Amino acid sequence: MSAAQLSKWTARAEYWVDRGFTPAYIKDKLTGLNGKMNDKNQEKYRLFGAAWGRANPGELGRM
Repeated sequence: MSAAQLSKWTARAEYWVDRGFTPAYIKDKLTGLNGKMNDKNQEKYRLFGAAWGRANPGELGRM
């Protein structure tokens, strides 16, 4: 992921957290019909996980 893409998806992940999306919801949305995430979506999920962990420090184990 380029620096511009990283910045874009970090901001989007923080937006998702602010909107109250859960890790399960985001994982479902980023997973393809075959039940697997591609590499790009895995990176997006990791960015969401980092943002969600900062906003919910005691609940990181629930991801």
